[in-house]
Amino acid sequence: MSKNKFNSKDLGTFHFFRSVGTHKFYKIFPTLIRLTLSILIVSFPLSLYAQNLDIIFEHISTEQGLSEGSIYAIFQDDKGFLWFGTKDGLNKYDGYNFVYYKSNPSDSTSLSDNQVYSILQDSHGELWIGTFRGLNKYDRIKESFTRFLHDSNDPKSISENRIRTLCEDKQGVIWIGTDDGLNSFNPTDNKNPENNSPHFTHYKPEPGNVYSLSDKKIICIYEDRSENLWIGTKNGGINRFDRQKKRFIHFKHDPSNPFSLSSNEIVTIYEDNSDILWVGTGNGLNEAIISQDKGEISELNLFVINLILQIRIV
Repeated sequence: MSKNKFNSKDLGTFHFFRSVGTHKFYKIFPTLIRLTLSILIVSFPLSLYAQNLDIIFEHISTEQGLSEGSIYAIFQDDKGFLWFGTKDGLNKYDGYNFVYYKSNPSDSTSLSDNQVYSILQDSHGELWIGTFRGLNKYDRIKESFTRFLHDSNDPKSISENRIRTLCEDKQGVIWIGTDDGLNSFNPTDNKNPENNSPHFTHYKPEPGNVYSLSDKKIICIYEDRSENLWIGTKNGGINRFDRQKKRFIHFKHDPSNPFSLSSNEIVTIYEDNSDILWVGTGNGLNEAIISQDKGEISELNLFVINLILQIRIV
């Protein structure tokens, strides 16, 4: 699995532009050009040498046993197995061989759908699989799945079958992002889903309620070290969930505010070791300083780079 790394010089450049005002920028622009050219000239031979030490990528495809070539999710469990969610099945890889799981219309204990978007292992060691059509819990012993599907006749069922993202918080609650709202599910309160109707709590946008979810399509969910739950949406920016008051605080792009989010399309969220929240959007990278006592964004810095698809610790 590849990791995107920022060069320390590049990171310094970002902070430099952040700290220099627009009026000062024009005054030092010629100096910047000379400095940039000098850096390019000095670093050019080093860049050529670095390319010789580049990472070698081994290609793994259907020829090696992968069920399909479009990879939506990658996860390693506590046993060391790698799991890959593809467009055509769930794959388990031990480093040598693949075992894949697919939906079987005649078998209700098979995977509910072959398009696998997200994979999560909870604090109890259970594997949860989010698909294009429903949530699944994997039974390691039986090598079977328990399905959790939307039922229009059951208000306690999951709100929608297309599962985009999964997250377990520090209290053991599993949060499920769907194309029709946010769901929470406590496995401890639903120990026997085969015999009892599981209870999912739904959160959706409510017209006229400024404290409801800002958008129904959930793309990512992240809990920071202070147990703030951040919800990234397709078109509604970021939502911070206040568990005590059961309400959402919105952070959106405002064209008139240069310190607002760069885009309302949130793709990924991650907190670094300095308690800074990084937000990848459809139009740039955002750095947010969080007020720990209030769980609010006290400062927001924007790095408009390009479409950010993933953030992982380096």
